[in-house]
Amino acid sequence: MANITYVSFLVKLENDYWGTEKRMEWVHPLLQMEIPLILYVDEFFQPLLTDISPTIKVIPLDIKTLNTYKAVYEQRDTPLQLPPSRNKQKDTLEYMMLMNSKAELLTLAKEHVTTDYMAYIDSGISKIFKEKENTLSRLKTLAVHSIPLVLFPGCHPIGPVEPFPYLWNGIHWMLSGGFFVVATSRADEFYSIHRSALQRYLDMGCITWEVNVWASFANTLKDRIVWYKGPHTDEMITNIPASVILPTKN
Repeated sequence: MANITYVSFLVKLENDYWGTEKRMEWVHPLLQMEIPLILYVDEFFQPLLTDISPTIKVIPLDIKTLNTYKAVYEQRDTPLQLPPSRNKQKDTLEYMMLMNSKAELLTLAKEHVTTDYMAYIDSGISKIFKEKENTLSRLKTLAVHSIPLVLFPGCHPIGPVEPFPYLWNGIHWMLSGGFFVVATSRADEFYSIHRSALQRYLDMGCITWEVNVWASFANTLKDRIVWYKGPHTDEMITNIPASVILPTKN
């Protein structure tokens, strides 16, 4: 039996690189899946969600209430420096802040979760899948075990990296970002680790992608991380290692 509750968000960016129509197109396949999904939605998108699975719990979200938002926008005397090697239209400060809120959303969702594990999943993850329905349908029955802290898909194996300036300058795909699994009992710990790592960048007056923040501590915690090759394709879901999947009972 599946033992994961999924968590995601759908928020209108001030300068959305992709636009509302694309966002709704990409989220639609996920909203049709009969999986336990907690979806945080802002006031812009909430009225647009008219056709969703009854297994989905929609929770209103004001991003300004997030601790990550406050750290990025309110607790500063000067604006944060963005990475120089980025897509300047897409990788805005608001976008970076939201990406770094993923771990915090898991802690917010925890009070609504009764399963042993939680997974963050990008609301628009279907855009990277060729076999959208087949790949997403795997989430219905996915049951995992023996994850010490977090299960991460990635493009490059975990190894040492120079935290700064290398992990600030450009994006690093050791970890893929769109999907990861934590034990519900470890959600607060993972958020604390992420928040401390992010703060080191904020203290230097800059911000970087959440995957870079994770890469900055992944090698130190590699004994507690289950990494697998899961680039930005269906493999992000289909390559979850058998070693952490609970066998199906006949």
